[in-house]
Amino acid sequence: IPVAAFVGRMVRAKGADIFMRAIEILTQHEVRVQPLMCGECEEQFSGGLRPNQVKAWCQDYAGVWRDHVPDIREVWQNADIFVLPARG
Repeated sequence: IPVAAFVGRMVRAKGADIFMRAIEILTQHEVRVQPLMCGECEEQFSGGLRPNQVKAWCQDYAGVWRDHVPDIREVWQNADIFVLPARG
């Protein structure tokens, strides 16, 4: 199963919610990917996602959430798909 990785703050401005919705759509169409989200939740900001939201979503879609990643190279070495759904 290919790993689709998103790295960034868990806020709507960075597209974290768009990534989550895309995985939901793929799942509905029986396309299997392993979602990997890496980044801190910043719920204090407008559009910030709460940790419990990200954890629940990962549980529903067999995803993995890693908070802050000190060495991003590790993420990209294990990812098959780079996802950058940021809003313009």
